[in-house]
Amino acid sequence: MVKQIKVSTENITAVACAGGKLLVGSKDKKVAIITATGGNFTLDKFVNLGESFPKALDFCNGNLIAGMRNGTIFEFKNVLEGAED
Repeated sequence: MVKQIKVSTENITAVACAGGKLLVGSKDKKVAIITATGGNFTLDKFVNLGESFPKALDFCNGNLIAGMRNGTIFEFKNVLEGAED
């Protein structure tokens, strides 16, 4: 193991690296958006998904895309702008 960051107390259900970010979704129905640069992890934001937990994640042009366990796909626009969800 090289690095470790704790982002949830629940099981991890999805991990993706996209758009220069590490995305981690878990059964707590949240996605952690993390920057990994210079060998360090920086937690940018948690995004609350509300209804279900993610099975697939992507990050494109500042937008978070989450494929959910309940069969829906959510797009969250400009997730890194503004306050934490």
